[in-house]
Amino acid sequence: MSGETRERRKTIANIQMLRALAALGVVGHHIIDSLNNYIGNYNIHIDVGARGVDIFFVISGYIMAYTAMTSQTSPLRFATDRIFRIVPIYYILTLAASAALISGFKLFGQSFSAQELLLSLSFIPYPHGPILFVGWTLNYEMFFYAIFCMSLFFDNRIMSLTVSMLSIVVLCALHSHMSGALKTLSDPIIIEFALGIALLFILRTTRTPPLIAGMIGLSGFAGLVVPEFVALGAGSYRAVVATSAFLIVYSAISLEGSGRYTRSSLVLLLGNASYSLYLIHPFVLQVIGKISIKTGMNESWPGLLATVLTMIACSAMAGTALHLWLEKPMTKWLKGTARGTAGAVALQPTASEKLG
Repeated sequence: MSGETRERRKTIANIQMLRALAALGVVGHHIIDSLNNYIGNYNIHIDVGARGVDIFFVISGYIMAYTAMTSQTSPLRFATDRIFRIVPIYYILTLAASAALISGFKLFGQSFSAQELLLSLSFIPYPHGPILFVGWTLNYEMFFYAIFCMSLFFDNRIMSLTVSMLSIVVLCALHSHMSGALKTLSDPIIIEFALGIALLFILRTTRTPPLIAGMIGLSGFAGLVVPEFVALGAGSYRAVVATSAFLIVYSAISLEGSGRYTRSSLVLLLGNASYSLYLIHPFVLQVIGKISIKTGMNESWPGLLATVLTMIACSAMAGTALHLWLEKPMTKWLKGTARGTAGAVALQPTASEKLG
């Protein structure tokens, strides 16, 4: 195995580990929400799991920067790869949620209208949020991809990455003067994509000893917990959470460089399936929650514990199955068909395809 292949495998390993942790954190966050508002009437105030989204955003910025620096992908290929990766499975599950709502099922506390469906499928924010509510993060992802795609028209990759970072910073600075969908999309949370891009520049010129890298990662995780104990204003909250997510990803990739990376096949599988897990788990929680209420399991502590454990296990299994049986083969087929149509023969996968 070549040095480049080994390094790429190791890079995938720790990034996939963080993806698995981030996705499971979001699942945990929504389980707590279910305990508070659906299968129970508790008052649990633990939101740290929701910050898995911030880790996802930093990772996304890093991966896109890594892709730009390690391959000469064109703006068109970048755009089609991202669309094939993100859009199909999201559309399928959004349409499934729409069909359920039209049929009279109550899902996620959401409503349905043709306008809401159109806005959801267009990745345009609106007050009630997407029909598949977790899609709010995809609105930001697709917005970032659009900025990044436009920057790729610069031949110099360092310049294109710099332009992407500066564009995000400027949008955040103008946030308070904007309105409508653009105001939502320019929310300071998008600075996390810029931090991911900056991370590539830092890691290209910096080597961190494993002990220091580990301590940096621990401080990042500690930072994600700070808002649980300290009341922070909106600006301070975003600064603390974004910095913490940055430190976690920095630590994980730095540890890879010194040979410290996960070898767990289960962790890697969950990391690969994290996108499917993220999208499918609201359906799973709804089904398990309804069963728990119908059977009375939610009325006792043992029943609640069994409900929560079942939610976690079934979410992981459903996400993995969806990834292996639908997301992965469908994405591969779409990319192969597009490149075959374009006359591309035996193209090697790009860095973004390997990293997801």
